[in-house]
Amino acid sequence: MAKRKAASSSSSSQTEPPGDTNGSNLGARGTGASVRKPRNSNLAKPPAAKRLKTTANKKSKAGSKSGPADMDTGNSKVPAKPRKNLKALITELPTDILLEVLSHLPPRDLLHTARTDRLFRKTILNRGSMSVWKTSLEAYNTPEPPEDFSLPRWAALLFEPICQYTSGVLEQEVMNVDWYLLKRICPACKAKCLTRLSFSMRYKHPQLSAATETYISSTWHEGAAHFWASDFEDFKSRWDKAAESIDPVEIAAFEKWKKERAIQVAKRIQMVPVYEEWRKGLTSKNKNEAERRRELRLRGVRSRFLELGYLDIDIDSAISVESDGIFSGSPDVTDANLEPTVEKRMGILEDVYSTYLEGLRPSEQYFCPPLEDLRPIPEVLTILEADKMRKITEPDFKPVADILDDLIARYQVEKKKTLVNLLNSSRDRYMDEPLELARNVFRRAGHQGSSVRSQAPTSDCVLVGWAMLGTHITDAYSEVMLRPGVYLNMPTGFIYNELSSRHSSELIDMAGLNPQTASVDEMDSMDPRFVYDTCSTLKGYAILSWRAALCHLFEKHPNRWPTMRLASKDEAAQAKSNEGQFREAAEAWACNHCSDFLAVSSTGTKAAVLEHLENEHKVTDPKSTEDYFINERCRHTYEIPYHISTSSP
Repeated sequence: MAKRKAASSSSSSQTEPPGDTNGSNLGARGTGASVRKPRNSNLAKPPAAKRLKTTANKKSKAGSKSGPADMDTGNSKVPAKPRKNLKALITELPTDILLEVLSHLPPRDLLHTARTDRLFRKTILNRGSMSVWKTSLEAYNTPEPPEDFSLPRWAALLFEPICQYTSGVLEQEVMNVDWYLLKRICPACKAKCLTRLSFSMRYKHPQLSAATETYISSTWHEGAAHFWASDFEDFKSRWDKAAESIDPVEIAAFEKWKKERAIQVAKRIQMVPVYEEWRKGLTSKNKNEAERRRELRLRGVRSRFLELGYLDIDIDSAISVESDGIFSGSPDVTDANLEPTVEKRMGILEDVYSTYLEGLRPSEQYFCPPLEDLRPIPEVLTILEADKMRKITEPDFKPVADILDDLIARYQVEKKKTLVNLLNSSRDRYMDEPLELARNVFRRAGHQGSSVRSQAPTSDCVLVGWAMLGTHITDAYSEVMLRPGVYLNMPTGFIYNELSSRHSSELIDMAGLNPQTASVDEMDSMDPRFVYDTCSTLKGYAILSWRAALCHLFEKHPNRWPTMRLASKDEAAQAKSNEGQFREAAEAWACNHCSDFLAVSSTGTKAAVLEHLENEHKVTDPKSTEDYFINERCRHTYEIPYHISTSSP
């Protein structure tokens, strides 16, 4: 079993309070054991029979006129008083004592208690009970809530790790708060509830667009500033109404509202570092609590092994706080001993897989999955996790080698399905080749989730067409749970690049094709050229292919559509006649007879590859795609803009 390598993977969340040792945190799971009493042979004997009384009680003899029913027969039982449930006992407490008890609950438990029934809800959410919330929040040194937040609402935002806009059984876990919007939102709800200023909106309403970020809180999402849709609609409605109004009172009220909103938005931006610092502190507190619990679990396991007669030296060499089951609290701690064996067997599998890949042409090789993607496959896993006393050699992997063609075909089909499911439009999912539409752009998933613009290279962020998606690899890895207690480092997946997809649709439209149906091949065949007048200088301007234009928009113009145009026929012809030499000099070429130039770090220029073909493979008349090809992993290097110089005025 693979050891957990970082404390960040622990079960404690960033924004949840650590559970106390009494189990007050709802996220903690308590364990208990029943105690069996020792057998006692005497307990099996029935008690000695007692003779029933035949005389009346003394009280009856003293003159009681009651009948036989009043006589104590020795076997009558006093009826037990009905037991009160916990809720009844709590509600009978004086209000001040009840509130004092509730104030010791963590905020999340307090929220859950308020949802128990109407009585608790009325008591806990009453205006006079706000001191309970204040005391509970102060225990975690929370920042002061914004003016438009009540204490219960603030507690829910800080301590409930669920999406605030997904209801019912579908509610999603969301660990991080968007501090700019002060909301917890899952990716699906972000797609529904966030909006951005379209290019047409910026063009038709420049003043409204310029004022939006001043009066509405925004967050960075998919490489652009986004707003909460209802906030934007409210602002636009107020703006339009004020623009049409001639009533000075309404205009003054709108100006007052704008001033208040500007102050509120500015203050929220100023508070973001405070909120993030608090979250880091809470994360550190959770980490310390998690470490304390691991130490307790380790002590418990050690004590049991000591009781069984094991020596300290044997126990210490076998388990530690990093062992699965102790690190995460999972009861399964046996796979840790198998880890070195699995790693050795992975080395054998790597040799088998390398032999298989050598039988493919490089243009086929780089569509195959990385070695790590083979490990979770059941046929492979059975061999990797066979009994560690069994010696595994290359022949043991022959059943896997025999079906590698099928396994790789299955991998590619599943990868395509996963990518298609990421598309925003359900209509696209039922098209024949939705991944070949030029307007569908993807990016690696390892660089999402940040509130600031991604620093990932464009080569990871602008991927269009199966040729790029099927061959793309990256150094970004994520930890995937194979089963409870076993984690694998797997290459990260993809996400739909909404920003670049919109950019691509605009470019396709400018080129004169239909954005809904234009394919990557059609755009490559048409090979249009674009000019960004916004980026022109006195020295000249650049002519870009549609792929280069996509990258330029992503890097330089994520928030605002620049002034641009379709290149004239003369400009396009000049660019195409001259850019060939630059493309041939780009390190984006690979040999199709060996894998020497297949890795991104080892690609070469066209001249270098042709020389290699002649010297190493004796190919004197090389043909494109058959003997050499453009490495799609380096497509961004190949798409070089051509600069046209202009004379200074």
